[in-house]
Amino acid sequence: KAKAKAKAKAKAKAKAKAGRWRDYDPAKDRGPKGKAGQVPSGTLVVIAYIIIWAVVLLYVVLLALRQRRLRAEVEQLRRRLDEVDPPAEAVDSEDT
Repeated sequence: KAKAKAKAKAKAKAKAKAGRWRDYDPAKDRGPKGKAGQVPSGTLVVIAYIIIWAVVLLYVVLLALRQRRLRAEVEQLRRRLDEVDPPAEAVDSEDT
């Protein structure tokens, strides 16, 4: 009976321990080299840089488009303002 209790207790302890996080062990947690589905770290770095630069480029292009639209709107407002209140003619001092 003592052996059965010890086995049951060990089994319950192992079952409880299986649900917990264990410490990271690089020797155990590292997969074999050349395992299918793995991507080399250098490739991941290059992909990350490409994504970052693409986002920055997209942001700059969007800013340029917004600036172009704003310049056109300012020019349109200037023309409308000139229609309502034309600029005064410069008076030449020689004419007076």
